[in-house]
Amino acid sequence: MSYACKKEKPADNVYNYLVDFQFVNSISASTSQATLNILSFQYPEVSPLISSSKYDVDIYKVIYKTHYKLQEINASGLICVPNADKKFPIISFQNGTNTSNNNAPSVNPGSFSFLLLQNFAGNGYIILIPDYIGFGASNQFLHPYYVKDPTNNAVIDLIHASTEFLVKAAVKAKFNNNYYLMGYSQGGWSTLCAFNQIETGNETIKIKAASCGAGAYNLINTSKYITHQFTFPGPLYLPYYIYSHQIYGTLSGQLSIYFNEPYANRIPGLFDGLNTAGAINAELNDTVSRLLKPELIASLNSTDNNNILYAPLKADLVANSIAAWPVNGLLHFYHGNIDDNVPVSESRNIYQDFLNLNLGAKVQYFEMDGLNHDTGVIPWGIKTLIWFNSLESPN
Repeated sequence: MSYACKKEKPADNVYNYLVDFQFVNSISASTSQATLNILSFQYPEVSPLISSSKYDVDIYKVIYKTHYKLQEINASGLICVPNADKKFPIISFQNGTNTSNNNAPSVNPGSFSFLLLQNFAGNGYIILIPDYIGFGASNQFLHPYYVKDPTNNAVIDLIHASTEFLVKAAVKAKFNNNYYLMGYSQGGWSTLCAFNQIETGNETIKIKAASCGAGAYNLINTSKYITHQFTFPGPLYLPYYIYSHQIYGTLSGQLSIYFNEPYANRIPGLFDGLNTAGAINAELNDTVSRLLKPELIASLNSTDNNNILYAPLKADLVANSIAAWPVNGLLHFYHGNIDDNVPVSESRNIYQDFLNLNLGAKVQYFEMDGLNHDTGVIPWGIKTLIWFNSLESPN
């Protein structure tokens, strides 16, 4: 059950989602243009966004209500608002895998990727960046990594809180009733999950378009891909998934049934919210057979789901995968064709699943030639903003 549920419009001075907000920083239109101009030396395709960057942008940290399991909690994120008396669309951006609270959007709004998004807001967007549960105001919890319900809650409830924020903060910008979603890597999965929940759940939000970059959508297939590699560049993925799902309560058992020592014993201390992904990877092992138990590898590659040790994990992977549905809004997938973190087959396969639903041109897939998981993120972001701009164009 998702707790990002439909609520009645709040009466005057009553806010169902928004708790608090704090001004962080401003970026002038000229600064955004200069930043994007510098970016254009490496990414010439960003040029159309330079001339469209017309607005000064104010950045706020927001605290809002959401749910973690059955508990109402405070979560946090950023809202980037054009400083102009006009109506603008809302974009919710979902970031990729993070393990460090110091790298959460509201904690470190000056990091390059979040700063770039703030500059993108100068194109005329109210951009939301949720921290996800486990970071910022909710850092008392271990982030529920690839758990659908709390992820959907964190994303959708910030969208609701943002419309309350525009009223309470008395900013110049107003909302033009167009919602967009975008996310890369874990954020690609988060975006597709939230899109599905919004369209199939009891929500008042209507998404105009969503852009998913390099996401793992079928978690069983992604796990099989990992086990077929001799070495894998992201050894933290499965430990993060399994340990966080144990803490969340959907998996049980000792870590030693999944991972070899000394890694099984290290995992709880590594995912303490203090370590970066790079630091965690350095303490694990990128040789798959040294990190994972051979029995786990065999089970993930078997069609037998009755193994008493690993059947719960396989069921959990299935439960948190996301499948195609007859979308109402527009949907784009992007993936670099030499991605060795998340296999390009993830985007190819789910795109085909959507095609099989006879949705016409509502769903499209763009393969980014010669790009891997890291080098694909900025080109994906640029392509997404150019697409969104085309949808907002009066022509």
